[in-house]
Amino acid sequence: MREIIFVALLYLACGRLSLLLAIPPGYASTIFPSSGIALAAILLRGYRVWPGIWLGSFAMNFWVSLGSHTHAALPLFLLVSSGIGIGATLQAAVGGTLIRKIVGFPNPLVDPTDVTKFLVLGALSCLVNATLGVTTLWLGGLLNNGGWYLFSIWTWWVGDALGVIVFTPLAIMWFGEPKEIWAKRRPTVTSTLVIAFLMTTVFYTYATHNDKQAMQHFFQFFMAGGLLLTGLLGAFLLIVTGRHILIQKKVDEQTEALRKAQVNLEQEVWDRTAELRIANQELADSNADLLHFAFVASHDLQEPLRMVATHLQYLQKHAEGKLDTEELQAIAFAVKGATRMQSLIKDLLAFAKVGRGERRLEMHDIGRIVEQATWDLTKTIEESGAKIDIGPLPTLRIDASQLVQVFQNLLSNGIKYSGESIPELSIHAKESEGDWIFSVKDNGIGIDSRYSEKVFGPFQRLNSDRERYPGTGIGLSICKRVIERHQGKIWVESELGRGATFYFTLPKDIRTQPEPRLNKKTVSFSETRLPQS
Repeated sequence: MREIIFVALLYLACGRLSLLLAIPPGYASTIFPSSGIALAAILLRGYRVWPGIWLGSFAMNFWVSLGSHTHAALPLFLLVSSGIGIGATLQAAVGGTLIRKIVGFPNPLVDPTDVTKFLVLGALSCLVNATLGVTTLWLGGLLNNGGWYLFSIWTWWVGDALGVIVFTPLAIMWFGEPKEIWAKRRPTVTSTLVIAFLMTTVFYTYATHNDKQAMQHFFQFFMAGGLLLTGLLGAFLLIVTGRHILIQKKVDEQTEALRKAQVNLEQEVWDRTAELRIANQELADSNADLLHFAFVASHDLQEPLRMVATHLQYLQKHAEGKLDTEELQAIAFAVKGATRMQSLIKDLLAFAKVGRGERRLEMHDIGRIVEQATWDLTKTIEESGAKIDIGPLPTLRIDASQLVQVFQNLLSNGIKYSGESIPELSIHAKESEGDWIFSVKDNGIGIDSRYSEKVFGPFQRLNSDRERYPGTGIGLSICKRVIERHQGKIWVESELGRGATFYFTLPKDIRTQPEPRLNKKTVSFSETRLPQS
């Protein structure tokens, strides 16, 4: 009931104000906001508000009839007012039905086709009351001059159509759904349509200074143009603002989708990073356990192996003349194997030691480190006649004892694999953006480039002549492990017969990071139990 009363009062108030702009002979207004309000009420609140439309139209027209100079009877006024009210109600119902079925409602009116259909159907529905209202006046004898019949229908329709084009979108914009879309369009559309309404008022004011005939021609031509201009302007504003909001909505949806995708991606990266961190820690723990086992095993194996080698050597020494050649040769092979096993265990122990304990990082002159390495190789250098060229070297934060091992292994390899020529080696350093790049170059037999990565694996030997090139193949693995513990990398560039150049990097400012955790459980090789045969 409140909705019906509100619609009736609003229709009456707007209708009375609009009749101030009435076109002679006084039965139509240049713009009739009540028609737009009636259509908006049907669209927004449904057909249940039709009594409010009829009541508002009846009250307004009856009020006008009472104030007219005609001498018609009161029953006639009631009948005519009721007929016009029925026309106004049918007009709103027809317009609402057409828009709901053809355009669809609620509708944000952001599509150009929907906007055009909405305005055209709303304007066409105004023919209902224009025809019924004028016909009711004519039948009631209130339109005496038959020449004014068609003109009155035309003026009535123009006024109602302008009211629908201007005020229906305004009402929907302020009270329709979805509010978040309509609210963004209110300032632009409202201000412009209000300006159009004021322009219509100005045109009417200008026309009132002319005689009736001139006013009739003015309305026929200028108001027709005003209707077209207002319709086009309203359509343009609805389309432009709607398209802007539609684009903004799509941008917001895409932005939200991208944000969600970014969140999901960040979460996935976080999860994968956590999994990788756990896997790396498990791998580090496993490697630490293996290194610990290798250290313990190699340490515990040294004593029994030493005893085996000693007794074999004793047997070899005292068996001469007592055993035949084949038996002596077998003992010699056993002594040789035990000696090689001792060498392997010794190197394995050296490799395991690299991964144990904390790094003792201090500032050291690399030149002094190289001097220490050459001092340890004094006998080898003198016997081979090797020449070593040492260039300017920097001062860096390193573990000195481990870097001595690196230079010692690289220099000894360069001397060992020199072939028939006198070994010539050079050590140089070059500064890069965040590192120092060191090079150790020799003139030896070289390395096939296919094996440039394999040579850094533990116990990897590329030369099978153990008599001429003794060793276990652990030296370069130790170098790789030391350099990686210093957050650097090592590689080799070489060709067969053209020597080799080993490169490795050391950071200018090494980051302190935790070492892999070692299993604190003490593992003794002597605890290992072999299966009973």
